[in-house]
Amino acid sequence: RVQAQVEDQLQVQAPDTTEFPQISVEFKLPDSFDPLGEELLASQIEVLEDDREVSVQSLDKERRGIHFTLAVNGDRVFDLRDSYGSSNFDKLREVLAAWVASRTPSQDDEWSLIVNDGNNLVNRIEKETWLEALMAYSPDFRMMTPSQDRLTEAIQFAETRVVPFGVDKTLLYLTAPPSVAEIGEIKALEEKAKAAGLQVNVWMVGDPLFVNNDQGGALISLANATGGTFFNFSGTETLPDPGGFLDQLGYIYTLRYDSQIKKQGTFPLQVQVDWMGKKYQGDSPPFYLDVRPPKVVLVDPPRAIQRAAVGEVKLASDGLVSEASQAVFYPDLQSVKYQTSFPDGYPRPITTSRLYVNGLITDIKASPPFDLISWDLSDILQSGEYVLQVEITDSIGLSARTAEYPVQVTITFPEPEPEQTTQEIALLLGGIILGLALFSLMAWLLPRLIKRSKHHRPRGRLSKHSRYLVEKNGNLPVESTTIYATLIP
Repeated sequence: RVQAQVEDQLQVQAPDTTEFPQISVEFKLPDSFDPLGEELLASQIEVLEDDREVSVQSLDKERRGIHFTLAVNGDRVFDLRDSYGSSNFDKLREVLAAWVASRTPSQDDEWSLIVNDGNNLVNRIEKETWLEALMAYSPDFRMMTPSQDRLTEAIQFAETRVVPFGVDKTLLYLTAPPSVAEIGEIKALEEKAKAAGLQVNVWMVGDPLFVNNDQGGALISLANATGGTFFNFSGTETLPDPGGFLDQLGYIYTLRYDSQIKKQGTFPLQVQVDWMGKKYQGDSPPFYLDVRPPKVVLVDPPRAIQRAAVGEVKLASDGLVSEASQAVFYPDLQSVKYQTSFPDGYPRPITTSRLYVNGLITDIKASPPFDLISWDLSDILQSGEYVLQVEITDSIGLSARTAEYPVQVTITFPEPEPEQTTQEIALLLGGIILGLALFSLMAWLLPRLIKRSKHHRPRGRLSKHSRYLVEKNGNLPVESTTIYATLIP
C-alpha cells in the first residue's frame, strides 16, 4: 500500500491502545509544513476522540530516516567547465558529497543512485558505499542523449518500495532541460510520484530561459506537486545546501493522552495542528476498544469477630450495654483486604475505595494503599451480624463492588463476682473464731512450757561405787560428777 500526502493533511496512524487508558498516536506533518526553525508544541495540538476533545499529555519528535535517490539525466551541459577546469557536474557532486558526509545516519536511511549508463545502486544502507559510487561516476556527458528514463526508473523504485511509517521517500533529480515532446511524459510521471508518496526535488542544469517556458514549467510543476523544490543551475549560481530541504524529512511525532472511553466499541480519532494561524488535520483509522469495569473480591475476610470488654460495664434491663464509659473494648479496628482484576486486559490505577457496613459507608480511602481498608469497630457495643461490602473506582471512573459478606460480631463482658451464701458465711466466721481460740491457747500455754523446761534437767549417771556411797551415807563423794539433784531424807 502506498499513500500520497495531500497538502495540509496529516498522516495519522491507528492509536496504540496497549497501555490504555493512556493512548499513543503517531502522526506525520505534511511536506508543505514549514517549521521555520521552531519546534511543534503540545499546546498547538488538538485531539478529538469519539468527537470529544481530550488533553494532550506529551509530545515527542522522533527521526525515522529517509530513502534518498539521486537520479542523473545528463548531457553535454553537465560537462561545461569553468576557468578552473571544474565541470558543472563536479560542482553538483561536491555539494552533494559534503551534505552526505555531514549527515548523521539513521537506522532507516537508505541510499540509491540511478545514472545514465545503467550502473545503478539501489537501497544501500551505508552512505559511504553510496558516496564512493557517486565519486567514481565519471561518464562522457558530451556523448549522452538525455531522456526521462532515469526519472521513470526512480519513480518505479519508489512505487514498489514499502517504507516504515515516518520514513520519507525523496528524489533529487539532476537533469538537463526537457524537450517539448517530454512535457506530457513529465506530467504523467508527476501523478505517479504523488501516488507513490515520493517527494521530487529538481535541479535543472541549463540556460535560465527554460525556467520561463513550458519545458522548465513541467519540472517546476513536478517539484511543487510532490512537495519538493526546484533550482536552476547555469554553472555560476551558488548551489543550495541539500540539507536545507532534506534534513527536515523523516520525522514523526508521537502524542499521548488519557482516553475518556468507558465502553466497548469502534471509535474515530482526529488530530489537528494549529501552526502560525493555519490548520492541519488528519484522521486515524477507526480503532476498537473493549473497556469493562474492574472486578473486586474480598481476600480472606473474617467470619467472626469477638470484642471483649475490660472495665466496668452497666447493662440495661434488656441485656444491652447502657453505659460503657469506664470499659474498653478490644479490638476496635478490623482490616479488610481486597483484590482487583481487569477483565478487559487494561490494568489501571484505583483512585478510591469505600467500605460499606450494613449498606452504609464507614470508611473512604483516597490515597494508597487502596487495597487495605479499616473497619472501625468502636461503635459496635452489641452482638449481631454485620454485612460488609467494598466498592472501588478506577482512574477512568468505572466502579465495582464485592459481593456482600456477613460477619458475626460477639461482645463479651467480664464474669461477675459470685455472691456468698449464708452457710459459706457461717463457716467462714466459725473458722475465724476457731483460729482465734487456738491462737489464745497457744499464747497461754507456750510461756509455761518454756518455764518448766528450765527446771527440768536430766540426771547424771553414777558409777557403781558412787551408788554404794549414796546408799550407805546418803551423800555423794566430793570427787564425784556434778550433782543435778540430791536426795533429802
